[in-house]
Amino acid sequence: MIVTSKFYSLLFQGMVFREGGTMLEGWRRPAVKPYLKVRVYNYTNVERFAEGLDPKLKVEELGPYVYR
Repeated sequence: MIVTSKFYSLLFQGMVFREGGTMLEGWRRPAVKPYLKVRVYNYTNVERFAEGLDPKLKVEELGPYVYR
């Protein structure tokens, strides 16, 4: 049991965000530059489609928006 508790102690010490610590620096300057790409679609004729005046929905693409 002593080995397990020592292992957990070392593991959790490494996960603490503190000035000069590896976890904080990894969070500040990640090795991989994450980004999020979002595509948004807008239906332009919902009312006409619901009333049966248009046979298909018309879709307008907005984006892609990329956030880093």
